[in-house]
Amino acid sequence: MQQAKLRLPTLLLLLFVSSVVSGQTPSATKAKPRANLTGHYVMRREEFRNRLNVQQLPDGEIKFDLLALWVSHYNPENVHNGTLQGVVRSEKGVAIYQADSCKLRMEFLSTSVRIIQSDEVGDCGFGANVTATGSYRKIDGRKPKFDF
Repeated sequence: MQQAKLRLPTLLLLLFVSSVVSGQTPSATKAKPRANLTGHYVMRREEFRNRLNVQQLPDGEIKFDLLALWVSHYNPENVHNGTLQGVVRSEKGVAIYQADSCKLRMEFLSTSVRIIQSDEVGDCGFGANVTATGSYRKIDGRKPKFDF
């Protein structure tokens, strides 16, 4: 009986301490926005081989060049592509590009960028099966060379 009395307060104390500690710990799922967005990013999946080049501009904007490719699983010589270039505002690691038939949301994280292409607006003039949507890994922080 004495042993049971000691266990209950100890258990309650452990529960209380663990709830306080877990409430103060930052969430592991939230990634920090990237401080310097300039660099080259790639997405490599079986059918998609996309590339994104970004230059962070001093006034809170980014200049970007996107090449999106779809490669047929059955015939690797059957490649469809799409390209997009622009200058957009970046706030807290998020940049949104929007034109008549295209909307992209770019969320820059510590070592990558996640792009979501909105299907509601249009296909961005890309070829069949081509999409910009996906996670792109940053491969370097060098300033890209643009032709626009």
